[in-house]
Amino acid sequence: MNIQIFGKSKCFDTKKAERYFKERRVKYQYIDMKKYGISRGELNGVLRSVPLSDLVDPKHPDAALLRYHDASWINLWCATSAYYHALCGETDKIPEIFSQHRLSDINMLAPGKPMMEMIENQVYLAEGAYAKVAGRSAELLAVCEAMHYALVATHSRIQTAAAYAQLGKIEEAHAWLGKALSNAAPDGLVMPFVENYDILKPLLEREIKNDLISKIIELGEAATARNAAGTRLAAFDVLTPREFEIVELMAQRLSNREIAEKLYLSEGSVKQYVNRIYSKLHIEGDTRTKRKALAGLFGQKT
Repeated sequence: MNIQIFGKSKCFDTKKAERYFKERRVKYQYIDMKKYGISRGELNGVLRSVPLSDLVDPKHPDAALLRYHDASWINLWCATSAYYHALCGETDKIPEIFSQHRLSDINMLAPGKPMMEMIENQVYLAEGAYAKVAGRSAELLAVCEAMHYALVATHSRIQTAAAYAQLGKIEEAHAWLGKALSNAAPDGLVMPFVENYDILKPLLEREIKNDLISKIIELGEAATARNAAGTRLAAFDVLTPREFEIVELMAQRLSNREIAEKLYLSEGSVKQYVNRIYSKLHIEGDTRTKRKALAGLFGQKT
């Protein structure tokens, strides 16, 4: 009889199972679930002997979903999470089924497969696997066209344009982007382009401007500015709202007197706020040096 232990390193139950067989000198095969996963055939074999509920870690954050629906809801959640974190560039937060590219291991209805493949393409983009995206596009588009999935097809063309742009194949990138823009124009679809704006921006700037492209650029620039602002604000979490208000005015090159007049404070109070800000942010040096350092943190050119 072949004994297999599906487990994880540093897992108490896995080590307990291994110890049990080692003590009895019984040979077994250990399979690291995080590294290798479990195939569909292996899972079906296990399920013939063990109910699904016994295979679920009750402490896992997704376990609660099984109390309400079946595993298809977990797959849907993983897909949504994977797409979001891929767009944010947070590859370390992408669910394993997508980060390890094991879509073939899960059961899904045929109509949902093109969408899942498109989401996996976004993950590949986030991982920098641009050639992989370009190589998968033809097959995915053929399925989309056969099933009349215009939205997924548009996403796929945008992703392929982005991949070719990153590979330095600008002519191919423009060809794919042009087709995507043509598909999107009748409905005024902009968000799939905005989601990949950082990569598409140089391509869009070379396109002949129309209402659709102008709207994409407008929203893309707004999203870029908002994301940059969010990044800047994180450095100032130690400050009170009033202190950060003063930082914003300092970044505009206002003097202490001008800040005092704007906020209806005494110049002495502003000076105390400024010194406290420098102390909290660990900025040292003379006045000019401190101002330059603060402007750098805020993302302003000095």
